[in-house]
Amino acid sequence: MPPTKIAPLFKFPAAVTTELGLPSSVELSAGAKSVARANTGWLTGGEVREALTAYCEREALLCGGCVTLDPVLTKLFFSQTKKEKAREGEYRAPESVMMPELVEAATEKHLVAGYAVCAGSTILSMSAGAPARVNIYVERRNQSYIMRLRGVEGYGIDAAVYAKEFSNRWERTSAASARAKRVLRGHTRL
Repeated sequence: MPPTKIAPLFKFPAAVTTELGLPSSVELSAGAKSVARANTGWLTGGEVREALTAYCEREALLCGGCVTLDPVLTKLFFSQTKKEKAREGEYRAPESVMMPELVEAATEKHLVAGYAVCAGSTILSMSAGAPARVNIYVERRNQSYIMRLRGVEGYGIDAAVYAKEFSNRWERTSAASARAKRVLRGHTRL
């Protein structure tokens, strides 16, 4: 089984796509490399960069790797909220930024975040919000440690297979309990 990884995903809100004159997120994701992600509206960071680059080229804002900010980009991605103005005082937006800074500002400020759990290039699941947490609890008993893992089932990992692979790889005892946690035991080697 290939290793499981998390890929960040983003969606353009309708207000942003209309301001920038871009197609909707569903139309932008129609050409996705993954069939599971096609026409869902979820975009990778590279696809977000491509969409913003297309807007900048259309509006003639690119100069090398630098983007001259027009009022639309400044309003969407570099304006302050009322709370920020009250806390930080007067703020002057930059006149130009590098493309990676524009993508970072767009993904942090306006784009809806989500994630995909992938095994190799196969998408196991896609969800909005932050990925599920994996909790690791370590106890010391006598001269050994007991490590309990909770929350890995959200990543499509089978408890019994994981326990067996762990015990084979690191020569430790391992078991999957009924409450979907992994219990790993082993002596310390100091």
